Amino acid sequence: MRKGLKAVLFDLDGTLVDTHFLIFRCLNESLEAAAGIKFEETWWHDNAGKPLHLLYPIALEANGRTDVSIDDLIVDYRKRLKSYEHEVRLFPGALEMIEEVERGGLQLALVTTKHSEAADRHLESVGLAGRFAVVMTGDQCKHYKPHPDPFERVLTKLSLEPAACISVGD
Repeated sequence: MRKGLKAVLFDLDGTLVDTHFLIFRCLNESLEAAAGIKFEETWWHDNAGKPLHLLYPIALEANGRTDVSIDDLIVDYRKRLKSYEHEVRLFPGALEMIEEVERGGLQLALVTTKHSEAADRHLESVGLAGRFAVVMTGDQCKHYKPHPDPFERVLTKLSLEPAACISVGD
């Protein structure tokens, strides 16, 4: 391992857990139920990782819909995601990678745009709850990744300088 390395900051969706299709499905189900429209899969690939309050307006505006509540869409999305929790899976080798980092004596942190309730559920469902010294979620920050804010908050909580950490994400 790199000399002076003290911590590894992991992303959740698309890095540790295979949820991209599940997120896309929940976005589409909620959008179709409320507005009769769907995201195109190519659009989703271009916008994956953005928070819900930015994703939905893009889709609604592109389809000329201003009569749909973003807040209602987000509530519906989160309800749907929770109902599919049983489908959340670790990527093959993710647990072994986490265990290897732990054996190396490094601190683990999680930096995700996902809302804290869903992130906590996902970590619990895949057996990773309690393994991270810090879990920084999108609802705990003013800015979302790739803005430095969530990373800086983690570094402050870990009392580490940027040079002592690496970030692993998709």
